[in-house]
Amino acid sequence: MNLVLDKIDTIDTEDNHALQLTSQEWIETNQLGAYSSSTILNCHTRKYHGLLTKSKPSGLERIVLLSKLDEQVNINDEKYYLSFHYYLPNIFVPNSEKNILDQEFSQLANPIWKYSNDKIEVIKELMLSNDQNTLLIKYEFSTKNKNDNSKLEIRPLIANRSFHALQKENPFFDNQFYLDGDNLRCHPYRDGENLFCKISIDNSSFEASPCWYKDFSYTEEQQRGYDSVEDLASPGKFTIDLNTTKILYIAFSDKHIETRPEELWRLESKYRSQYSNFGFGLGKNKTIYKLDKAAKDFVINIDAQRSTITAGYHWFGSWGRDTMISLPGIFLKTKWQNDFIKVFRYFTEFMQDGLLPNMVGSSTANSAYNSVDASLWMFWAMQKFAEELKDIKWIKNEFWDKLKSVITHYASGVSNKVKCHENGLLYTGSENDSLSWMDACVQGKSVIPRYGYLIEINALWYNAIAWSCDLAEKFKDPILNDLKSIKKLIEINFEDTFYVFEKGYLADYVRDGAQNIQLRPNQLFAISLPYTCISEDLANRIIEVTTDELLTPKGLRTLAPSDLNYKGIYEGDQDTRDRAYHNGTVWPWLLGAYCDSLLKYQKTSAKKNIMNIISNFEKELDIGSVAEIYDGDKPFKSRGCIAQAWSVAELRRALLAIS
Repeated sequence: MNLVLDKIDTIDTEDNHALQLTSQEWIETNQLGAYSSSTILNCHTRKYHGLLTKSKPSGLERIVLLSKLDEQVNINDEKYYLSFHYYLPNIFVPNSEKNILDQEFSQLANPIWKYSNDKIEVIKELMLSNDQNTLLIKYEFSTKNKNDNSKLEIRPLIANRSFHALQKENPFFDNQFYLDGDNLRCHPYRDGENLFCKISIDNSSFEASPCWYKDFSYTEEQQRGYDSVEDLASPGKFTIDLNTTKILYIAFSDKHIETRPEELWRLESKYRSQYSNFGFGLGKNKTIYKLDKAAKDFVINIDAQRSTITAGYHWFGSWGRDTMISLPGIFLKTKWQNDFIKVFRYFTEFMQDGLLPNMVGSSTANSAYNSVDASLWMFWAMQKFAEELKDIKWIKNEFWDKLKSVITHYASGVSNKVKCHENGLLYTGSENDSLSWMDACVQGKSVIPRYGYLIEINALWYNAIAWSCDLAEKFKDPILNDLKSIKKLIEINFEDTFYVFEKGYLADYVRDGAQNIQLRPNQLFAISLPYTCISEDLANRIIEVTTDELLTPKGLRTLAPSDLNYKGIYEGDQDTRDRAYHNGTVWPWLLGAYCDSLLKYQKTSAKKNIMNIISNFEKELDIGSVAEIYDGDKPFKSRGCIAQAWSVAELRRALLAIS
């Protein structure tokens, strides 16, 4: 196998270990929250993989309609495969080099595969329609010998299930394609979704031959401790004569397809060409372009007035904290920059007692409000847009009352979630409540008992209060006097409360007068935010110690390796992984605060250091995105979601700052 990945090093495939290449995954999304995703070999390793996965509103639930295709090229009596499958027990198909075409893959614009040997060349591309749940696939064929009898066979493999679930062969599945005008329609379950199919050429044939492909094995699910075996249904197969067909388009959708697939492809290509320069850097820097494209993947349009950001693919939805942190890096200096207000509008509709939801439901009643910092991150996100736009009218017109609501509720106390003490600092959470971003729980108990005075919560609180003082003064709002009083109290007490004299850095949290002195990255927010109350000498010491102990090529560790609680590998079942989630696991999004700190306190070397940091993600960006997390130990293997909004956003924001 000759696999070329646009300057990405290939993995050793000796002993026919082509399955190792399935660690590299691609994703294609649209602005409805749908996605198409698999590995570069199109061998599924997750239950979340699927060629057409439809999203319900705001990404709350997704349905895998079309799982994958079984594609093979028949040349005379020889078969060559374009898709790969892994079955129980340890069966990889195709398993012979004889049946594999040389393959190249790239995803600068959209996923493209090139398959070739001395007899044929096939270029396959796919795109998701931006404004409808329609998958478009284009094949281009070039046969080397006109006398060869060449055909392409395509079998759709259908799931029609929640992306969290798995399917087994069952008698309730209607495994048929029905003629519906010029569409073929499949409706597998009585209360399930429709899947429509339309092909561009008239001389293709469809053979109804229903069958089940059994025992697909999803290795990532197995490693994560979940059910990992699935059966997929196929209603039949398309056969295309490659001696007479040079280009083929095929469309799959959740609705009847009115337009011919080739026209849908043209329209989508035209739309993308208009937005090819989504951000500011096309033609200037390839890394900027890749980050621009990756950022665009997370934007979901709910309606004309409201938008949201999905926290990560494949399994996250709209999360308040993640959205507020991601918003500047995803929207700033893009063609959608002014649409940021739609996201603020959507989330503030869910505000309750000054709290933004951690996870958005269909209403406030079924949304989760276990995030104290989400509302404080909203101040920071609005600061970034006000700074960029040189305008605060939009804040006064629509959001000033919302911001004041956060302050008044936090200052007076929100049940047992937030209390503002006489020292001006916020005391948050309890033994049973994980309200910070380090919120992993095992068997109902917090892995890290972070409650009390939390360093990043109080850094965000000071930043929110200080900026609100500026706004209140400009808006001539009488709340200014109260804000100034709180600001003064924080300035008097912040460093005294958190400074760990014997370590020379800041405590992660303080409770009952006791400082937690574990070295974690949260103290970076006390020096990186726009408004801080830390001395420059201490700020430089914090940069030094986090660089030495926490910085890796993929982000910052959540705990120093010298700590007895450090866990450098994120693997195993759910409980095991959750114990490592914030105890050493690396998070790329923390690089945003780290880079801000460099720019603020080490200006002469900051630009070079930031460029070096971002260059460590070139390989990921060649495939399409940046993962949620990485192991704390070498070789810093990617884990969690394959595409995470705040990972991409904070890298992009750092690049904006030095461009």
